[in-house]
Amino acid sequence: MGTRLIVLPEITLHALEEHRERINVEKERYSSEYNDYNLVCPIFNGNPCKFRSLTQLWKKLIKKSKVPDIQFHDLRHTHATLMLKQGIHPKIVSERLRHKRVGITLDTYSHVIPGLQEKAVEDFANNLFCKYGFCIKILANSYDNEGSQKHERNQV
Repeated sequence: MGTRLIVLPEITLHALEEHRERINVEKERYSSEYNDYNLVCPIFNGNPCKFRSLTQLWKKLIKKSKVPDIQFHDLRHTHATLMLKQGIHPKIVSERLRHKRVGITLDTYSHVIPGLQEKAVEDFANNLFCKYGFCIKILANSYDNEGSQKHERNQV
């Protein structure tokens, strides 16, 4: 697995610090019997939490919170989807997901980036032609009778 830097929002860091304090209480309580592997989710004696236990805990938390029933791994997909929909560069999302290639991220999540092709064409065309007074705006999901994409040309 290795060690890497993960950039997190302050609210998440605060929650992790509080969690670490609870872990430190367990360390003191079990002292010499505590196996300090410096884990985020250890069991009471410091050993790694089994996936099954984490899943059961997650299901209890979901039920108690009265939120839609989602799998723990769905959080990863939600994170990626929201970042891409917000316009975060796919390379950044790919790095956060630890995909070996950005192509993996794009193959998996390209369906959640509506208008990506249109935006690319619009940006490219405007880079070339807008300075000459021919700006283009692609109308997303708008097609003529022959099935060709409609677009507007705005002369500035």
